[in-house]
Amino acid sequence: MAPKRKSASGAAADAAPPKKPASKPASPCASPRASPRTSPRTKKPAAAASPAEAEAVGEAAGDAEAVAEAALAAKPAAKSPRKKSSPRKASSPPAAATPANEPAAEPEAEPALECAPKPAAKKPAARKKKKKKKADADADAEAAPEEEKKPKAKKAKKPPPGPIERKLGPRAAAPAGAATLKVVSINVAGLRAVLDPDKPPAKREALAALVAREDPDVLCLNEHKLKEEDVEQATERLEAVLPAYVNSKSRWACSTAKKGYSGVAILVKAGGAADVAEATVAEGMPGVADDDEIVTAEGRVLTLTLPALAVVATYVPNSGQQLQRLEYRTKAEDGWDAKMARYVKRFDRPVAVIGDLNCCVNAADFHNAYVRPNFDAMRAGEVPVAEQYVGLSGPKKQAGLTAEERTSFGAMLEAGGPPGSFPGPH
Repeated sequence: MAPKRKSASGAAADAAPPKKPASKPASPCASPRASPRTSPRTKKPAAAASPAEAEAVGEAAGDAEAVAEAALAAKPAAKSPRKKSSPRKASSPPAAATPANEPAAEPEAEPALECAPKPAAKKPAARKKKKKKKADADADAEAAPEEEKKPKAKKAKKPPPGPIERKLGPRAAAPAGAATLKVVSINVAGLRAVLDPDKPPAKREALAALVAREDPDVLCLNEHKLKEEDVEQATERLEAVLPAYVNSKSRWACSTAKKGYSGVAILVKAGGAADVAEATVAEGMPGVADDDEIVTAEGRVLTLTLPALAVVATYVPNSGQQLQRLEYRTKAEDGWDAKMARYVKRFDRPVAVIGDLNCCVNAADFHNAYVRPNFDAMRAGEVPVAEQYVGLSGPKKQAGLTAEERTSFGAMLEAGGPPGSFPGPH
């Protein structure tokens, strides 16, 4: 018995309706902004084959299932066109027809998506262009010929009026038959280095030449920096350079508060005007500064007393880079200047104070002070000390140049007696 035929319409009815393709799940790696926008329109299911086509296929195969398969295998209708801007999504293949009595197969699980690493951020093209433009400009500048590079013309400075003429100073001849005493003071800034035979002889030769030219009766050395245990060796070496000034009347004052620091010496020439039996040498400022550790422990003052004259050799303390000793120098009653003035007034004979006094008293003592427009008035004393620093920020805070030191030194000269012999004629 032949099997009963089914019509094409019945075959189409028995076949399972095509399923709507499942939408692809969103990628877990995609950013909300980077995800493509989907079209709001819904997709239409593929159209089924016509009844005539299904019946022809069924008659040839003689099988109802073949009719259903032929109906599903028909070409789907053309899809609606998409916008070019929207990325194309991969659609799932159409589901296969399932017999009416069999359950639909479970869809296979899609494989897990792996996140691809984000590409490294690229530098903006504008920055690259800017660097290239700069490199091209530098290359053009280097390739330019030398004659094209013109240096900027410097503004000519007005030349200064010129320094004060340097002179040795007036040296008037002593009256006939008058007794004379010549005193020379030198800051050696470390006598050991000067006398060291292992070092170049330039300093030793300069010292010997100076003493030979001046031929002083009394030679004062400042800032020799010797310790007490160094004096013997220094005396032996000094004798080879200045043999006439090494004798029993020589006297050394050394710093005991700080090694290799300050120190003064008085050397008397054998057979000179100061080589007398009555000559005595004292250290410090006896009777005035006995309790002053700077005076007593830093080896800063020696006094040679002669029958007709007293010579005070001193290395005055510097106020320091931070002006830490400025108050000590300039204090009205107990400062160094005030004590020196009282000490000098104790003598009953003329006193010569000589040495490194660490102070520029007058305007002419300043370096390059002559370029100041009011220099002549400053030199004549017509401009007060405090007003001489207009436009000068450095000297105001520099040791030896401060207004306090200059004022205090002037007061010391007035309180100690007549003004110094050096500033007047020089």
